[in-house]
Amino acid sequence: MSTVEQNPAPALGTAYELQVVNQSGHAVTAMVYAVPQQQCLSLVWRSAQLAAGASAGFSWSATPNFVRGTLAAPPGPCVPFTAQQVVDAIPGQSNQITLEPAAGGGTQFTGQQPGPPGTLLINEAGTLPADETQAVGVGIGGYPLFVTTLSPGARPTYGLTPQLWLATGTFEQGQIMSQMGVEVHTPLTYPPGVTSITALFTGAEWILNT
Repeated sequence: MSTVEQNPAPALGTAYELQVVNQSGHAVTAMVYAVPQQQCLSLVWRSAQLAAGASAGFSWSATPNFVRGTLAAPPGPCVPFTAQQVVDAIPGQSNQITLEPAAGGGTQFTGQQPGPPGTLLINEAGTLPADETQAVGVGIGGYPLFVTTLSPGARPTYGLTPQLWLATGTFEQGQIMSQMGVEVHTPLTYPPGVTSITALFTGAEWILNT
């Protein structure tokens, strides 16, 4: 499995909110992302540019997704991913999917079905082209989180509830990121029964209030 899971895991399908407030006295970019456990490309899941004293809000449903799309260039830090299709996954019912060539070119999702418990499984058809600018992966709440470039016959597997992190840094939403661009960071975990967090950035640390 390619992800480190949240503990406790969020309730799937639940609506969550995050308010970020910049109290540092200088402009920052706030990023939410996850760290892959195995080889895949980590994307900035959500981000906001915050002037000193500014705030921004994020909201989402804890619904896992399959995503496919394109990279603007061969993989590397700051290269953006553009989703062309997002498909919701229901654990135990539709958490496995196949990616195959489309009749008019490109790729398409087919054959969504039950998969191994606790996972999101993608079957990449052996007839897919090996293409560094096409990618497939998973997201949360309609926003891409992890992708890999096409690899015919591969079966990348992800968890349902990857551990999210909140940080300041140099990347923006949808871009491939690396840890070198991450500055002050903290785990973003919602305790049981909590669906809203306000995160204050002081310049030295993040303070999370529920």
